[in-house]
Amino acid sequence: MTEATAGHWIDLLEAAAEEREHYSGAAHVADQLGIRGILNRLLGSRMPPASEGERVYALLWDETLLEARADVGRLLGAHAIPYLVYKGGALLGAEYRPGDVRMVDVDVLIPLDAAEQATAIFQAAGWRKKDPVGGPVLPGAPGAVFARPVVDEAISPLDVDVHWLVAPVDRLFPWRGEPLPDEVWQSATLLGSAPVPRTGHHAALLVHHLVRHDLLHFRSVFDLLQLWPALLAPEESAAFASLASGLGVSRVAGWLCRALAIDLRLEALGPRGPRAPSAWAPGSLRSVLSLVGLALDASERDFEAMTLSRGLRRLRTVDRPIRASRLLLTDALAPPDEYLRWRWPGARAPARRLRHLGRVLGRLWETT
Repeated sequence: MTEATAGHWIDLLEAAAEEREHYSGAAHVADQLGIRGILNRLLGSRMPPASEGERVYALLWDETLLEARADVGRLLGAHAIPYLVYKGGALLGAEYRPGDVRMVDVDVLIPLDAAEQATAIFQAAGWRKKDPVGGPVLPGAPGAVFARPVVDEAISPLDVDVHWLVAPVDRLFPWRGEPLPDEVWQSATLLGSAPVPRTGHHAALLVHHLVRHDLLHFRSVFDLLQLWPALLAPEESAAFASLASGLGVSRVAGWLCRALAIDLRLEALGPRGPRAPSAWAPGSLRSVLSLVGLALDASERDFEAMTLSRGLRRLRTVDRPIRASRLLLTDALAPPDEYLRWRWPGARAPARRLRHLGRVLGRLWETT
């Protein structure tokens, strides 16, 4: 990211702070979004640094993250299991310097047929398999989270999120996923020492993650920006558009790229890149400022629970909204038995279903 682009980001953060009384300025917003470090590094005259204690902790945490990433390669490599790192953990050490952005985990892709073996390898190394956040393990779950224990000079345990399926964007729950397309594995490359998807595929996976979490995971937008110079290559723009279409998120990819190019004054991707009619874009995707605001205004409940507003937002972002409406409604009204048993463990099956329907109707009533 260039100094000029950092300046445009700070302009946006200042505008976001002015719209919200509880934010004192651009630095406060940058802290909330976890991007203060890189903005200070690139444009310290406009973005003051964090406190010394916060900066030291961020550096130590990122060193721990790099160690965990290396451990993943060592453990899987010893058994010849292919893997790819993606999202922010893949960009650390290349696009991001330690302390630039706040990261919470490392995201890793592995083939579906290696899921059981990889699970056994991590657990044998003392990496505890964690329960999913906000629900039980479901059939066809896209992966699992493993907690790397404190080793060497690590300052804390660190989660490694291992994905062996791609969660569908037209399902309410993370289940019934599909394997990663073969072309992603066949065209993988190296970024520094980490095996990663090629740039166009990486960009599509970031947009998929953003849609899957109903536009609330702002860092996917910021990570996409770091890939922008490489995405200008026609072959990478084409790969981006192709995989985004395959994942059902080509409309959001087009709207997001348009917003980034206009608001941050970037060179637009070529004609082979993602495209979508701007007039169809929902309000949250018409500008980068709208996306920033969405992330700032989201409550903890918004991140962990499917609310009506999130369901409606999903319908406006997926490529096939008619099909998605049927599947999302099915998941909302008749969720998997595993979820109902987890949510109401002491109730019998008919009572669980009735309680769930009452809860759904209650949320509808809250929203109206």
